[in-house]
Amino acid sequence: MTFLAQTVSEQQLSYKAAKNIWGKVNSSSQKRKLNLIDYFDSKYINSIRKDGLSKNKIKAIIGAKKAVLEQKITLEKLSAMDEQEYRQCITSLWGFGDWSAEMIAIFYLGRTNVWSEKDLILNKGINEICSESNITPDQLLKLIDPYQSYLALHIWRNKD
Repeated sequence: MTFLAQTVSEQQLSYKAAKNIWGKVNSSSQKRKLNLIDYFDSKYINSIRKDGLSKNKIKAIIGAKKAVLEQKITLEKLSAMDEQEYRQCITSLWGFGDWSAEMIAIFYLGRTNVWSEKDLILNKGINEICSESNITPDQLLKLIDPYQSYLALHIWRNKD
């Protein structure tokens, strides 16, 4: 559950802002002596909003919590799915799109060949790399297949 909640909380935010908000969420849940799955409940929405999460992100996290509690989504099930099944499963959750599916695949499932085409930092980074050589982004991605996640990690690290 935590990996789903954290992924949603980080959507469309800088690394620094996402880390700050997630820290506040963790702190608030600990002050109430709640684990995160219990903190993401409709009775704590005002507190979670004060932590910095939008209503839509809270709605997405509470929906993901329901899927986890109903055993529709487990780490084991996600790990066993092929790419198409996996992407369908994650993006069927309200508030989870392709970017969320890609981040979960990289950071929580440890998949090594994931490239997020809609990630602004990755697009800037790969274009910078390719502008210094005689290769297109598509050619570079084919060249490093099946290790695209590693290039993504290096680009993100370089931009932090």
